[in-house]
Amino acid sequence: MIFFIPERITNMTDENNLKERWEQSPENKKLPKEVSLRLWRNIQQNIRTPTFGIYRISWAAAVILLIGGIIFITKINTAANIEVRTAQGEIRLVKLSDGTKVWVNEHSDFSYPEKFSDDERKVQLNGEAFFEVAKDPEHPFIISSDGVKTKVLGTSFTIYARDKKDTYVSVVTGKVNVQKTDTKIETNLLPGEKGNIEQNKNKIIITSVRPQPPVWKHQILDIGDKTLKEVVAELEKKYNKKIEINNGTLANEKLNGVLDLRKSLHENLNILTFTLNANIETNDHVIMIK
Repeated sequence: MIFFIPERITNMTDENNLKERWEQSPENKKLPKEVSLRLWRNIQQNIRTPTFGIYRISWAAAVILLIGGIIFITKINTAANIEVRTAQGEIRLVKLSDGTKVWVNEHSDFSYPEKFSDDERKVQLNGEAFFEVAKDPEHPFIISSDGVKTKVLGTSFTIYARDKKDTYVSVVTGKVNVQKTDTKIETNLLPGEKGNIEQNKNKIIITSVRPQPPVWKHQILDIGDKTLKEVVAELEKKYNKKIEINNGTLANEKLNGVLDLRKSLHENLNILTFTLNANIETNDHVIMIK
């Protein structure tokens, strides 16, 4: 329940104090300046409009307006574009509307539309990500990243593009076109090729690498549309531990989501069994799910 606590605002000093508290609010500092100003004007209008005689809207109500404004703004923005920001040690798996999968590494910003247009598929990256792009020859997939444009039709590759540092694109499968956007310099990269785009030089240096995803990508296990039996088989390989399921119906239950393989086997099994309302029995040789 939300309580509106009335307080008397009788002069400009009170209003100035309220404005100062507004400007220091942590939530307000997250907003763009023009949005913050527009919300403050709304609150200001409320505190200057008589309500029940001498009372005006309270600071608590102002905070609620701010939070409500943030929620409203978020809904407006995310309807067109969604932004993913990862913190230190955080890896996120993002599934796009066309079926493309993007593993976003730590300290990265990735922006994408909720739904792609009819002409092309465009996203933005500042940081590091591994892409598995769904094939669609009629709709190119384009990644803009710190002065570099990467264009593909359907392939898998890594992009590293952090603020004003050299960028690289490393291809695992398919063909990738890379262009330095402030020049006409571009090249095509094939599996096992890595293109280094230096910030201060008008060239793309190609080197040979092993065509494989980055190590950090494997720390996140995609269990989307897999059965418990399939997930358990992968966990057995990862943790080198025997796991059995003594319930055929349970073994064929479909799952959705991700598991963080940096966690212990016990933690991940607890997540699975909680989701499926199952139980675990453990001895020295085998883990039983039932």
